[in-house]
Amino acid sequence: MGIIGLHKRSINRILYIALMGFLFVGVNCIAKVIDKVVSYSLVGGIIWVLLFCFLIIVQTHEMKASANIKTIIVAGTLFRLVFAFFRSCIPGALPSFIANDDEYKFVMIATKYFYGIFDQYSTNFPYLLNVLFNIFGLSVFTIRIVFIYMWYLGLILISKTAGKLKGRNHQFLVAFYCLMPWPIYIGTAVLRESPKQLAIMLSVFFLIKWMECGKPLHLMLSVASAVPAVWLHNGEVGVLVVIFITWVFWNPSAGRWYTERINIKHIVFALAILMFPLLYDCFTTLFPGKFIGPFSIRGLIDRIEYTEARTNYVYDVSYADPVKFVLWTIYRMIYFWISPTPRFWSQDGDILLFFFDTVPWIALFIYILVRIRKDRENGASKVAYIFWGIVTFIFAWGTRNAGTAMRHRDHFAGVFVLLAVFAGRRESRCTGDNKE
Repeated sequence: MGIIGLHKRSINRILYIALMGFLFVGVNCIAKVIDKVVSYSLVGGIIWVLLFCFLIIVQTHEMKASANIKTIIVAGTLFRLVFAFFRSCIPGALPSFIANDDEYKFVMIATKYFYGIFDQYSTNFPYLLNVLFNIFGLSVFTIRIVFIYMWYLGLILISKTAGKLKGRNHQFLVAFYCLMPWPIYIGTAVLRESPKQLAIMLSVFFLIKWMECGKPLHLMLSVASAVPAVWLHNGEVGVLVVIFITWVFWNPSAGRWYTERINIKHIVFALAILMFPLLYDCFTTLFPGKFIGPFSIRGLIDRIEYTEARTNYVYDVSYADPVKFVLWTIYRMIYFWISPTPRFWSQDGDILLFFFDTVPWIALFIYILVRIRKDRENGASKVAYIFWGIVTFIFAWGTRNAGTAMRHRDHFAGVFVLLAVFAGRRESRCTGDNKE
């Protein structure tokens, strides 16, 4: 009976993929008839929104979740679709909350790449956009839909991790992932955050699977999933560091952290620390930009440009000695997660962002901390704090005002929700029918 059920599910998935392909071709044909440029076509935009709604309704209906959680998922999806539709199809209908021109710059450079003009470089992101333009056509709106679907794929990972989404804890976690206002706005922009978030979520998902099952394939998939995120933004190298530390100190066969004896992996870890300057030099070659020149504290500080901003929480001061470096690192790490704080409120929007963005983050970390205290052997909760420490150190030194901090921290929302779901799970999903 199990084999028959599996066979039916496989057939349904094949039919579903075929239907998606058929609809995709149909929408492109209709859009080309209506307007050769779909990017700002009102009718073309409506067609894409209707198609996406159909796909989400089908997938959400099949998802194992309570009615309340499904309502939250649909609401989060609709909010994103409305934002994407107005931003692309009715320019100027929504106010711009992003003070920089990154989105315009990325689209402009990617459009040049699309026409074979490679005279500019601004990170690797335009190369990804060029690939998407060649697949979906020169359509900014379609790219927004693709990024929203990347967000939804992260939701599927969360659902698969939980087994079934139900109860107040899962409602809070899903609402955190779906309804936070700033991620909704950023997630519909043509920025690196959406593909980076999905890549990191996949990496963490496979890392936890390796911790549960001990299969080398899961560890390799975890590393492979992190590479695209590092390619898009070299700050994401922290994810690879988390994988390495977890590999060194976690014993998958025993299901706990190494605490008793030194093994070969600990020796590898010690050698990696000793070889850090050499490894750093390798990254300056592979990922030029932030990694420039030999490593030093003074060099790190000098490479961070001072920029004025309304909610700037780091001032142009000198702190090159080790003690001040440590103190200011702690200061920046705290403000990275809690800004905009009341000290820097200058308008009503800052107050709203504090209560709708900062406060939920504080609640999420308290939830994970409680899970650690309840189950000290839970690997996922410990990984959450290892991940938090490493990525916070890296990104805290790359940001210095509330707007930039929120943009960078919120693309980790899916990762921490995924880790929180893992931490709150009482049984391993690597036994019996749940083996993957």
